[in-house]
Amino acid sequence: MNDAVRAHAEWFAWAKRQKADFGRAHGAARQAVAAAEAGMPPPEVENAAREALKAGDTTPVDETRQAYSAWFAVAAVDMGMPSERAHAFAHAGYAAQRDGADLKGATSIAQAAVAGLAGPPPPPPPPPPPPPPPPPPAFTTAPIPPSSAFPPPPPPASPVEPVELGDWGPPPGAPAAPPSLPPPPPPPPPPPPSQAAAAPASEGWKPPPPAPPPPAASPPPAPPAWNPPPAVQPAEAMAPTTPPTPPPAAAPSQGTRQGAVDKAIAGSKLSAVTRSQAKLVPYAELKKAANRLLLADALPGEVPVWVVAVSGTVTALSEPAIGHAVAYLNKDQHASLAYDLHTGTAWPAWFDGLADQATE
Repeated sequence: MNDAVRAHAEWFAWAKRQKADFGRAHGAARQAVAAAEAGMPPPEVENAAREALKAGDTTPVDETRQAYSAWFAVAAVDMGMPSERAHAFAHAGYAAQRDGADLKGATSIAQAAVAGLAGPPPPPPPPPPPPPPPPPPAFTTAPIPPSSAFPPPPPPASPVEPVELGDWGPPPGAPAAPPSLPPPPPPPPPPPPSQAAAAPASEGWKPPPPAPPPPAASPPPAPPAWNPPPAVQPAEAMAPTTPPTPPPAAAPSQGTRQGAVDKAIAGSKLSAVTRSQAKLVPYAELKKAANRLLLADALPGEVPVWVVAVSGTVTALSEPAIGHAVAYLNKDQHASLAYDLHTGTAWPAWFDGLADQATE
């Protein structure tokens, strides 16, 4: 598939995200691709697509762009695939349907094509951290026994009264006391300091000199000063490679051509719509062109009726199939008059011959 068709499909999916119908989505994509091929910058390309949505451009495109864009929109918008996987899905589904596969078989082929594009499995999670060490046992002290466990102290001794002895003398008749001994000689003088230091150990025990105090502990080194890390310069913003997503556009009001197309698609339950068109014609002209009777032919011939033709995948059948639906709605679209469902790739030729009387 060439780049122009791929770009058309991407802008078609962008327009579908803005709630545009299939006709206006193809018109916006066609204008965006033309602007890009003309060399316009991305903002002007997006502006061209937005202007096409506002103007309601429904210029039809070729069947290749219609079918490929429908497959791409299903993958990118409905299934949420990224762009590359959505292109692989659309290419496989479009090629299978072009070769004759039905919708269910083509969808299976498309899903199998993107199944092999999945990335490598994620790495296993890191092992859990080791458990923390058990807390140390709590410190306990022995209980203090009560005071009754110890014996009471002994009572204090009674003081002894001093005894007056008076003067003592020998008893009568006792021999006289011997004369008193002479007083002892005076003690020798103390030795000089040098001899005192060399005195023998028998002179008595002396305690050793006290030990010198331990040196003072040096203070811990100061932690290094903290400096904040250098600021990281923000990376230069790059232009997006995919169309931006603006806020959703407001739904068309009831009674308009777009409202008729939306009601017909919802009522006929068509999906992957590739073509849609609505015309406002008198009931008499409808009977003449399609030989279609509505409400037991009780409508007057001049009553205007919306006739909407939609081509896509018919899902109301037991097996989905390619086909188209024709819906008949009253002018203000508050009720549907009838629906016709047809299978096959043919477009109702009588519809193109109807004269449209809508003024919008």
